[in-house]
Amino acid sequence: MYPYQIVDAHCDTVGQIYQPTSLKGSKGHLDLPRMRLYQNWLQFFAVWADAAEGIAAQEEKAGEIIGHFEAEMEENREQIMPVIDYAGVMQAWAEEKTAALLTIEGADYIDSLDKLRNYYERGVRAVTLTWNNTNCIATGAGEKRPRTGLTEYGKTFVVEMNRLGMLVDVSHASEKAFWDVLETSRAPVMASHSNSAAICPHVRNLSDKQFRALCEAGGVVGMNYCPQFIKSRGTTTVDDLVRHIEHFMELGGEDHVGLGGDFDGISDTPSGLRGAEDVHTLLERLLARNYSEEQVTKIAGGNMLRLIGEVLK
Repeated sequence: MYPYQIVDAHCDTVGQIYQPTSLKGSKGHLDLPRMRLYQNWLQFFAVWADAAEGIAAQEEKAGEIIGHFEAEMEENREQIMPVIDYAGVMQAWAEEKTAALLTIEGADYIDSLDKLRNYYERGVRAVTLTWNNTNCIATGAGEKRPRTGLTEYGKTFVVEMNRLGMLVDVSHASEKAFWDVLETSRAPVMASHSNSAAICPHVRNLSDKQFRALCEAGGVVGMNYCPQFIKSRGTTTVDDLVRHIEHFMELGGEDHVGLGGDFDGISDTPSGLRGAEDVHTLLERLLARNYSEEQVTKIAGGNMLRLIGEVLK
């Protein structure tokens, strides 16, 4: 067993096992046997439905995926526990279970606050506002020249998320939307699966200015394992991902860097990081670079746990 407490802020596994396979064993990046190789693991499971399908179809699919998530939790209840807050995470780990937190990625179909509250009641505790596209809440990172960031509804949406005790996720948001969220939110936010634009200039990554602002607001960035977000060209390795972490650490990010691997949402991973079974390799590489055990513990999960404790209700 690897002696790490892992908090991974984003995966698409629940949408993949829905197709169908099981958390008991998957050919993808993540499943229970591999998460349970570690001392403790908390996984954020994202519900994603393609905007191209239309609002009604998205909403229907999201409901089906959430239902499948709930069924997986029940079927595997001896090994995994759904959680909604910090106390729940601690309870799951005390019972030697993997913890699972339900999130939504791309809130196109949450076009009323009543719908948001309904998803909260079903256990959703984080929302990625958009998925590269523009929706009723915000403009996405895929928009070349967004004129707006958060819509007026988007601002009320963020405030209601704050009131409910949900994590606002700015990954996939346009830069304008990012700044609007930081101005609007009364609580720290996260970028669940984004890297450094200074190291790899991809539209999905954060500039140094954005990262510093997110740190000042008490937020956390989860490092993404997608090769295209790590390196512009050539073979991507774990060391290339370490460069992003090192850069953020140099900017004062010791308390603001975490993990958000995007497992099962990406077609490839860096060499040496096949899936959950290899996350320890990344952490060991950081220790080899003379980061302290305390610093690596924060990156592995401590920083995300702090954010969960501050925000979730």
